[in-house]
Amino acid sequence: MAVKNNICKGVWLDQQEAIIVSLEHENPAITRLLAEIENFHPTGGSRSKTPWGPRDVVSESTYLNRKKHQLRQYYSIILSKLKDASDLFILGPAEAKMGLLKTIQDSKQFTFKSVTSQASKRLTDKQLIAKVARHFES
Repeated sequence: MAVKNNICKGVWLDQQEAIIVSLEHENPAITRLLAEIENFHPTGGSRSKTPWGPRDVVSESTYLNRKKHQLRQYYSIILSKLKDASDLFILGPAEAKMGLLKTIQDSKQFTFKSVTSQASKRLTDKQLIAKVARHFES
């Protein structure tokens, strides 16, 4: 688990929440962070005032850019909670896990000794603590 000056942390995340497990003491600590990412479902445009006139198009790029900005902010909040970790284990379904990994790789301020990721479905708190502890014991 946590060896001298090594703070081992694990994080399970998806686009709704992140659960951070810290193994720096005998008792593992869990921190939950809720994501404030909106689910956008743009539908159709609107008609002009002219009967049978052209329809205004809804720009999906606006919604995608807003979601990308919200994801970047979500990842930076997660990384601010992980800044004291020396080793990191990332769990979760596909997209959010890979986004966090890419953010870590692009950032020069975070220097973890090791960063490992693994695909995982939703876990209970006890299962998550056990999985993170097993990972760092090996």
